[in-house]
Amino acid sequence: MPSHPLNAHPAPFTAGDLWERFIRSVVPLEEFRDAREEIVELYAEVYSEIAEVQESFSETSNPELREWAVLPYSRIPEYDPHEEVTELLSLPAKLLRWVKQISIVIVVLGSVLSANWLRTLGTNGLGVIEVIEAVIPLSVIAFSTFYLWLLYADTRAHQTLGEELRAGPARVQTRRRSRIVGYGVWNRSLLGQSGLFLVSIFFLLAALPKLPITNRWFEDPVGYIGDLLTNNLKLLYNADSISGAYLQILLRLL
Repeated sequence: MPSHPLNAHPAPFTAGDLWERFIRSVVPLEEFRDAREEIVELYAEVYSEIAEVQESFSETSNPELREWAVLPYSRIPEYDPHEEVTELLSLPAKLLRWVKQISIVIVVLGSVLSANWLRTLGTNGLGVIEVIEAVIPLSVIAFSTFYLWLLYADTRAHQTLGEELRAGPARVQTRRRSRIVGYGVWNRSLLGQSGLFLVSIFFLLAALPKLPITNRWFEDPVGYIGDLLTNNLKLLYNADSISGAYLQILLRLL
């Protein structure tokens, strides 16, 4: 007999869930999605204009291309941009906790087996842990804990926005190969820092005409930047460095 809905126990509500809800409530997701479409269109232009890019997908059929585009879809909400840093910072605490647990097990075994040398070994291990914990200043512990929390908060923000902005199978149901490739590149950018960085830049550019002070100077900054990049795609693609490409574009403008 199926259990009554009232008997179901919902998952406990955590601080991370609260932070996730806060992000979804304050971030203008629709504007971010509009910015995403501008970026995807730029990626599509790269595919259309650069022969080398087209050749790299020349032997891929449209169904295979769609499958490639959405391959990162399920991994995006789990991506942790600070995984290596958090693991490194958490390592000392994990090591101390592991040594303490092993020492407790040794003390218990020594007591059960009436082995004084085991009991002494475990007690000494616990003593060493207590000395180490006493030596570490409270300020260092507090700062490390706060820094780890900041990294955790940023990770949850990245995962939440990535989940909202990723492109799923419905997005790539188009015959435009350039668009499919654009979504595929976009999804992969969310497995790093570049995707959200670019979407934030384009969101800010789109917001400039709406501000009372800057609206007189910026009529369509997104369109201007988009046209500027589109007209210089080959230059950007063939440049030895990003800074060198920007310098050449600046010289052209002058």
